[in-house]
Amino acid sequence: ANDALAHSATSHFTVIDDEGNMVVMTTTINLNFGSRVSAGGFFINNVMGNFTSNLQEAPLFPVEAIKANKRGGAANSVDGYKRAYTSMAPLIVFDSQHQPIAAFGAAGGGPIVDFLAKSLIGFLKSKKSSQELVAEANISASTGTPVFEAGRWPKDILTSLQHRGHKLRETPLLSGKVIVIKSDKTWAGAADPRRLP
Repeated sequence: ANDALAHSATSHFTVIDDEGNMVVMTTTINLNFGSRVSAGGFFINNVMGNFTSNLQEAPLFPVEAIKANKRGGAANSVDGYKRAYTSMAPLIVFDSQHQPIAAFGAAGGGPIVDFLAKSLIGFLKSKKSSQELVAEANISASTGTPVFEAGRWPKDILTSLQHRGHKLRETPLLSGKVIVIKSDKTWAGAADPRRLP
């Protein structure tokens, strides 16, 4: 089995009923089966790792106040009633009459936003099908260095970017996208083939 899949713990699903009600949901217990602890039949997540752990990272209040255990700190610091930064980004596209015409979501960690933005642009500009959109080659810059899906990008594009001074790398980039698009009165959905067994 693919090692990246064995250690993934984010899921996305979209449900649409015959009355047009829609749920577009991404959920995670984070990496490697969360905390590996279950309670009440659920695995407890380890998403605390998504909070800022370094007090020097983007402080909004003086570090001295944080060390003195006063409220404040970095926007993404651990504190009661806060949610950690996440890249989960389920989205619904509406037409001019405020009716849903597409739903997008993905698993894949930090690059989720990149995967969905690329697919959303592809949908809005070219009206590609849901299957065409999920099958497209991926790219992400969520870590600061452009990462291209290995073996999916033409070498001339990669070479051209490198000649322009871009540092880039290639990796599998398992995106786990789920895209559902309305066509007339029916919905056509597609699941990312990269995550299929």
